Amino acid sequence: MADGEHLLERCAGSGREMHLVTEQRDGLGRVQPKAALERATRELCGSEDTQPVFLRRTEVHRRAALYSGAVNAVERWAELLPGWGVPEQILARAAESPWGFPPELMKRRAKAAVELEPSPSTSRALEALPEHGTVLDVGVGGGAGSLPLAPRASRITGIDESEGMLGAFREAAGSIEIRAVLGGWPDVADEVEPADVVVCHHVLYNVQDLEPFARALDEHALRRVVIEITEQHPLAWMNDLWMRFQGLARPDGPTAADAAGALAELGLPVHRETEIRPPRASGFERRADAVSLIRRRLCLPPARDPEVAEALGDRLVEHDALWSAGPTEQAVATLWWDA
Repeated sequence: MADGEHLLERCAGSGREMHLVTEQRDGLGRVQPKAALERATRELCGSEDTQPVFLRRTEVHRRAALYSGAVNAVERWAELLPGWGVPEQILARAAESPWGFPPELMKRRAKAAVELEPSPSTSRALEALPEHGTVLDVGVGGGAGSLPLAPRASRITGIDESEGMLGAFREAAGSIEIRAVLGGWPDVADEVEPADVVVCHHVLYNVQDLEPFARALDEHALRRVVIEITEQHPLAWMNDLWMRFQGLARPDGPTAADAAGALAELGLPVHRETEIRPPRASGFERRADAVSLIRRRLCLPPARDPEVAEALGDRLVEHDALWSAGPTEQAVATLWWDA
């Protein structure tokens, strides 16, 4: 078995399963647990009589024995995520807020999601969505996660904390029957009905308290929950820029594997699939706008735009007459489970 391949190891006599990654392996003997999930886990099963189940494209994470360390997967997620915040002293010097996306960018993303071949996340949602079914999109943005499901859906409900994003969702939806709900999740969970399929795209890295968020998703799904996130934090590609301009080292985690482990620990039978693909985000008509978005992310003043453009190098590209900055391809994870 090659280094880095995934497996589930069932502990004999316990019925427990643990997601592991091989580092060194002799036959079917010892494996080392994935360090990014819990370094302290060494002898979880307590038995040499194990039966590994090899998985290929899809990995299944079920609730298992808790980690042997003091910090479990849910706690680990909550501890790692704040490392992606911006220190107060840097925020205080920022001329503009580094957060959020321009609504027009989200509208273009939604349009691209509808026009491109279905992503694994869209395909998993369509599998569970009956004709004239209902969809709930948590963190809807411009609707990229739910509008591709519209041909089969009778209604799509989108939730977002930003009125600007809900406006982009309404505009992108056109004549599609939708309901737009302003608020955060799970704060507004009681205001919406359960749906056949609940989708949540590129939101999880903003959720420190994962348990109430995930349980509310599960409770509102009649058939399936489908979550999409990047394998690494979506801003991890900017780590060198943070060091260059602010002297700030960024963390290594959490990752999609950490999210899957935490969801499994909550008792959710989550599957994880990964696709390597070009970013589906669209861009800006003007090169300067793509540069200024990254400059704002870095909490720098407008006068630093030329330096940021130089530092971006070949990560600043024009495609289909639109400018964007970022990696040329990314690993995107689909986390899903049946209700």
